[in-house]
Amino acid sequence: MWSIVNFAKDNSVSAVPSHWWKNGYCALPKSSAKHPLFLLQRRAIPNKFEYDFFKARIMHTKNPIKYYIDAKERARKAQFTSELSSDDES
Repeated sequence: MWSIVNFAKDNSVSAVPSHWWKNGYCALPKSSAKHPLFLLQRRAIPNKFEYDFFKARIMHTKNPIKYYIDAKERARKAQFTSELSSDDES
């Protein structure tokens, strides 16, 4: 499953694998990681060597997001609103 997260430091919004967010922090591949997009799309398990952890909050979604392409689109829309509306949930 996928989640939409809002990063506190720069107020950016991203689609990430749901298991990358835990206890108010979200994992993101380090800029030095090989193939960061591959890690994202394959929903790799975060580790302290290839990932940094940033303070973030999950933006409200009622329904689980099953596909990366849908999560990416919701993240794009969420950049312009503080919450995902029910229209985005269908």
